[in-house]
Amino acid sequence: MLPREKELMDFVRNYWENHCCAPTYKEIAQGLEVKSQSHIHFLVRGLVMKGLLVKKGPRTVRPADLTLKSLDKKL
Repeated sequence: MLPREKELMDFVRNYWENHCCAPTYKEIAQGLEVKSQSHIHFLVRGLVMKGLLVKKGPRTVRPADLTLKSLDKKL
Protein backbone atom coordinates (compact mmCIF):
# COMPACT_ATOMS: atom_id res chain seq x y z
CA MET A 1 0.00 0.00 0.00
CA LEU A 2 1.32 3.40 -0.99
CA PRO A 3 1.83 6.02 1.76
CA ARG A 4 -0.92 8.25 0.32
CA GLU A 5 -3.32 5.28 0.17
CA LYS A 6 -2.58 4.50 3.82
CA GLU A 7 -3.20 8.14 4.70
CA LEU A 8 -6.54 8.02 2.87
CA MET A 9 -7.52 4.74 4.62
CA ASP A 10 -6.63 6.21 8.00
CA PHE A 11 -8.70 9.31 7.24
CA VAL A 12 -11.70 7.25 6.09
CA ARG A 13 -11.46 4.96 9.12
CA ASN A 14 -11.28 7.92 11.55
CA TYR A 15 -14.10 9.72 9.76
CA TRP A 16 -16.22 6.55 9.83
CA GLU A 17 -15.63 6.08 13.57
CA ASN A 18 -16.50 9.71 14.34
CA HIS A 19 -19.46 10.23 11.97
CA CYS A 20 -20.80 6.67 11.34
CA CYS A 21 -20.78 7.29 7.58
CA ALA A 22 -18.25 7.53 4.79
CA PRO A 23 -16.74 10.89 3.83
CA THR A 24 -17.39 12.53 0.48
CA TYR A 25 -14.60 13.06 -2.04
CA LYS A 26 -14.62 16.74 -1.08
CA GLU A 27 -14.28 15.93 2.64
CA ILE A 28 -11.43 13.52 1.89
CA ALA A 29 -9.65 16.15 -0.23
CA GLN A 30 -10.01 18.73 2.53
CA GLY A 31 -8.88 16.26 5.19
CA LEU A 32 -5.79 15.27 3.23
CA GLU A 33 -5.17 18.87 2.12
CA VAL A 34 -5.38 17.96 -1.58
CA LYS A 35 -6.72 20.52 -4.04
CA SER A 36 -7.69 18.06 -6.77
CA GLN A 37 -10.66 15.78 -6.17
CA SER A 38 -9.58 13.79 -9.24
CA HIS A 39 -6.53 12.65 -7.26
CA ILE A 40 -8.92 11.41 -4.55
CA HIS A 41 -10.93 9.56 -7.22
CA PHE A 42 -7.71 7.89 -8.39
CA LEU A 43 -6.73 6.82 -4.85
CA VAL A 44 -10.24 5.59 -4.01
CA ARG A 45 -10.40 3.60 -7.26
CA GLY A 46 -7.11 1.88 -6.38
CA LEU A 47 -8.35 0.98 -2.90
CA VAL A 48 -11.64 -0.31 -4.34
CA MET A 49 -9.68 -2.55 -6.71
CA LYS A 50 -7.66 -3.87 -3.74
CA GLY A 51 -10.90 -4.61 -1.90
CA LEU A 52 -10.27 -2.17 0.95
CA LEU A 53 -13.07 0.26 0.09
CA VAL A 54 -16.51 -0.26 -1.42
CA LYS A 55 -18.36 2.32 -3.50
CA LYS A 56 -21.99 2.70 -2.44
CA GLY A 57 -23.18 3.33 -5.99
CA PRO A 58 -22.10 4.82 -9.31
CA ARG A 59 -23.61 8.26 -8.65
CA THR A 60 -23.39 8.64 -4.91
CA VAL A 61 -21.51 11.51 -3.29
CA ARG A 62 -20.51 9.27 -0.41
CA PRO A 63 -18.23 6.89 -2.27
CA ALA A 64 -16.45 4.71 0.25
CA ASP A 65 -17.42 2.50 3.14
CA LEU A 66 -15.00 0.36 5.06
CA THR A 67 -15.27 -3.34 4.33
CA LEU A 68 -14.75 -6.12 6.83
CA LYS A 69 -11.53 -6.96 5.01
CA SER A 70 -10.04 -3.55 5.75
CA LEU A 71 -11.23 -3.59 9.36
CA ASP A 72 -9.45 -6.91 9.91
CA LYS A 73 -6.18 -5.75 8.37
CA LYS A 74 -3.53 -3.96 10.36
CA LEU A 75 -2.64 -0.96 8.21
